[in-house]
Amino acid sequence: MQTVAAAVTMVRDDAFFLRAWLRHYGTLLGRENCYVINHGHGDAVTALAAGCNVIGIPGDAHAKFDMKRWRLLNGVVAGLRGYYNHVIVGDVDELVVVDPQAGLTLLEFLATTPSRRVLTPVGLEVIHRIELEPDAIGDAILGPRRHVRPAPHYSKPCILSLGTK
Repeated sequence: MQTVAAAVTMVRDDAFFLRAWLRHYGTLLGRENCYVINHGHGDAVTALAAGCNVIGIPGDAHAKFDMKRWRLLNGVVAGLRGYYNHVIVGDVDELVVVDPQAGLTLLEFLATTPSRRVLTPVGLEVIHRIELEPDAIGDAILGPRRHVRPAPHYSKPCILSLGTK
């Protein structure tokens, strides 16, 4: 089992983006290095994430949900940092990719990145330009969708190899 990187997300009944997340990180890191927090114990999430580490949590309405969610994610990431050089954490619809012109996969990039870092990728929102991209999304989002726009709210620290809140 590789120990360069793990990926963590939380999802509630979003099969489309969970499939994309699993395709991306499961293929790149190995499903055994993917951690899926199943908000609401959804059966579809459990089935899709087979081979990953699935943590079920109650799906009832919670006061201050976002605060509790990030407290849980921070705790999981803090624990995993003891076993992995880098831990990627983010929403299920956020995928970290290396510029294709760099000629490296994300795992290769992280293998050469010193630990004791917090990396904040540039956030780009993939957009669908229907007039230019008529094909449906199949096995990959990038490719069928080739247009992006800057999205500063997606530029956040999400690759961690030291204590971070």
